[in-house]
Amino acid sequence: MSQNGASQLSDSFTNGVINIANDDIQPSRPALREICGELHRKVQTFLQKEYDSAIDSELVRRVQEQTRTSLEVIREALQTYDSIPAIYAYPPDPFPLVTAFVHASSDFYHLDVAHIPTNPHPPPAPLNNTTTTHETSSSQPPSSPQKRITIRDAFATYLSIHPRIKAIFVGTRRTDPHGGKLTHFDPTDRGWPSFMRVHPVVDWKLAEIWMFLRASGVLEEGVTAVRGERGGGKDTGSYAGGYCGLYDEGYTSLGGRGDTKRNPLLKIEGEEEKYKPAYELGEDGGERLGRE
Repeated sequence: MSQNGASQLSDSFTNGVINIANDDIQPSRPALREICGELHRKVQTFLQKEYDSAIDSELVRRVQEQTRTSLEVIREALQTYDSIPAIYAYPPDPFPLVTAFVHASSDFYHLDVAHIPTNPHPPPAPLNNTTTTHETSSSQPPSSPQKRITIRDAFATYLSIHPRIKAIFVGTRRTDPHGGKLTHFDPTDRGWPSFMRVHPVVDWKLAEIWMFLRASGVLEEGVTAVRGERGGGKDTGSYAGGYCGLYDEGYTSLGGRGDTKRNPLLKIEGEEEKYKPAYELGEDGGERLGRE
């Protein structure tokens, strides 16, 4: 897409219509222009909302301002860069429900998502045992150690295949590790593959994100799917339209199954293995307490 084409895309989004031809639209899902048009309408309606409660009014006002800022960042990125891809860098042990949600979301929103495996902390190679007299030459050789694949390696692999990509939207927020000094547009650090990181939600607080998701009406247009076999395992939760159902089960930050637990701050006292949903956490400081 040329800069002029990106600009037209941004302008058409502002008017609630996406002028993209979709020749392979599946009949089971709405056309992309219909989805974007409806989301645009819901967001614009939310931006005009007023609340009576003083507390709600202040939070809504902040979220409305954050939303306007994020829309401007997205608009600037689309005007500046030819193409911005969708990438899912997944851990070696992803939650089946997360994998299923990524598949359902990419299908619903017509995204061509690149799935890139990572393995930042592979287990150590097993020690070789000394051969005993009853072992034969037909014994299986020791397994090779797994290769370490960081998120940096994953992006390097992707960009080596797609060298024209110059920018990638990233959902990092200022409260995330290494997020304290980020701006809306940041080149990658030294030693990383070169691309522009675009951070539309870098200044959003946790309470603001949940306010937007739950009060703007966008969830009504979100992904809904049934339980089933997805991603190499059976789903253990349900979908809430628009976000992964694990957030309703006490999880607040999702990685792999081996390094992600329910957030202890959401544990319901006196109830074994019962947790409040993520949107009840409220404060950013405890968001990653379930990560190891």
